[in-house]
Amino acid sequence: MQTQPTTQTQPTTQTQPTTQTQPTTQTQPTTHPAGPFRPLRFGEVQPAGWMRAQMQRDLTEGFAGHLHQLTDHASNDLFRRRIGTSNDEMQWWDSETRGNWMIGLVEMAYLTGHPAGIQLAEQLIAALKATQDDDGYIGIYRKEIRYRHPPGENGELWGQSRALLALLAHYELTGDASSLAAAERAAQLTMAAYGPHHRYFVIDPQHGYLYLTGLTHGLMFVDVMEWLYIITGKAAYRDFGVWLYQDYCSVPGHFKNDDLKLKHLQNPSLGLRGHSAHAAEHLRALIWSAFSTGDVDTAQGVVHALRKLIRYVVPSGALIGDEDIHGLPLPDVGYEYCTLFELMNSLLSAAEKFGAPGYSDWAENIVLNAGQGARLADGKAICYMSKENRFRALADDLDTYSADLYQFSPTVATLWQSRPERHWQHAGRFKYSPTHEDVAVCCNPNAVRLLPHYVSRMWLRGNTEDALVACLYGPCVVTTQVAGATVTIEEQTTYPFTEEIRFIVRSADAVTFDLLLRLPTWATNYQVVAAGAEVHQADGYLRLRKCWSSGDEVRLTFEAKIELVCNPNGEYTVRRGALQYAMSIDHALRAIKDYAVSAFHDYDVLPQDLRQAYTTPILDEAQADWGCTFRHREQVGDFPWDAPPVEIRLGEHLLVPIGCTVLRRSTLPLQAAEVSS
Repeated sequence: MQTQPTTQTQPTTQTQPTTQTQPTTQTQPTTHPAGPFRPLRFGEVQPAGWMRAQMQRDLTEGFAGHLHQLTDHASNDLFRRRIGTSNDEMQWWDSETRGNWMIGLVEMAYLTGHPAGIQLAEQLIAALKATQDDDGYIGIYRKEIRYRHPPGENGELWGQSRALLALLAHYELTGDASSLAAAERAAQLTMAAYGPHHRYFVIDPQHGYLYLTGLTHGLMFVDVMEWLYIITGKAAYRDFGVWLYQDYCSVPGHFKNDDLKLKHLQNPSLGLRGHSAHAAEHLRALIWSAFSTGDVDTAQGVVHALRKLIRYVVPSGALIGDEDIHGLPLPDVGYEYCTLFELMNSLLSAAEKFGAPGYSDWAENIVLNAGQGARLADGKAICYMSKENRFRALADDLDTYSADLYQFSPTVATLWQSRPERHWQHAGRFKYSPTHEDVAVCCNPNAVRLLPHYVSRMWLRGNTEDALVACLYGPCVVTTQVAGATVTIEEQTTYPFTEEIRFIVRSADAVTFDLLLRLPTWATNYQVVAAGAEVHQADGYLRLRKCWSSGDEVRLTFEAKIELVCNPNGEYTVRRGALQYAMSIDHALRAIKDYAVSAFHDYDVLPQDLRQAYTTPILDEAQADWGCTFRHREQVGDFPWDAPPVEIRLGEHLLVPIGCTVLRRSTLPLQAAEVSS
């Protein structure tokens, strides 16, 4: 008898948080809070196979390596030029664009060894360090305004955090101590400026629900504090990050992007309603506070936050929000690329600190499905807003800010509609673009960051020195110190297009350590071959222990089956293994804007044949696997998202991985089996 499809609206690879998500009660670590796992240094995990090929092509041919040539918003250096006003949201925006692009470019260039990318990254980092004032300041404000902003909007900590994260990435990837020194001096100056003596989150109640985008993004200075703490072990960094989240929580009443205030999380009937990217990124600040303090209420807040977020998640792993969160996670509701990155980043933080493999499942789902499905395979454009079902992608398609979110101030509606920029015209987010500069150049820089950051967390260290953890799967090579020895593990695989993984261990000397391998929740079974190893299964991982010699191998194979996930509209998403499948619709790209760099355009995308676009394959409950048949089409090469190497046949229709589609139907109706009388 056929297994019934699940009725949950989340992907089957995603799990509810469990008691494993409780942080340790240790509050005074010497180098890092005690948790199941710890991060490796950025650069110890190197991409291989299709991951490396995609990033290299993105740098050579895509917008990743050319964003400063495509839009003034990336070339505009606010860290050098400085601004003198903080009450206008648009003033600080280019620091986000340039900063996030610098972070992604540095990471992508060095992880792939891309010569032109490395040269550009070095130029950008040198220019950034040259902006540092004698007192250590790196930021976007002139002396007369920095740290003295009036209540309400400012981009102080948000702009700074982008610059300092770029410096820290450069330090870890190159070992350049001057980058770490510059970041520490700037961070310590800011830490002296803010604290209990001078709060950061000071909000004008008359405009508390309008221009607070930069101010509330500023909570993510926590990312800088966490990274500095991991590198240096200095408790002051940990404590300032905790204080910053507490300062955010102490603001009374409601304000824009306050979803992850602890008090709001403790109210189960209060749904999410702010900007989706803020909710996704603020999860990291909550996790850091819970993890660092061991506070039971804050730890429970993590559980509450995840339960609320899951309500708004579509099967590809994405958190809806166009741009704010509202409604049900229906297949025709938009989700933002910035949110994809921020949610992935927060889930990987949770996977490291709390150990539950469901966090890695969810992050993997985002990257391999929603993330790939929101970009052109050649890296020349992305959708700012994407959808599970996408029958067209036009600049004129409207997104849906919820007007009722702004009823807290009677002046908001008038102010909102009076803004002249097209950014406030609620259009332009659904087309494909290398910049989206007519809306906001935020998603494209974050798209540059997505895969490098994901690669950096594919492997983690156990909380002891003799354990390595494979948290995410894909072609890569990790080289790090384990049990006092330098160990390299080459991960040979074409995952997620196949479920077979080969690990080859190399070390100058024999060394005993534990190798932990995540068991994806979609795997119906597995086979592992590791000669001489003790193998145990616990808490969602395989633990292999032995004295490893150079050349030892582990072969891991997962078994996968076709599964259905029910959407709120009653239709079903087809999944197999780590991939979500959809019916690809033949499309035509129509250039609606040209850029100075040839081969880059904004595109409207329309179906070539309306009859094909609105053809609806139907799943059949009476047939095995609902009428679906899986097969491998061809060998997996360097660019498997260009042309799908795997497919599912459903009658006369073909379903392919959602990341191999531009236009698609991702949800299908299910024909119920007839019941005999």
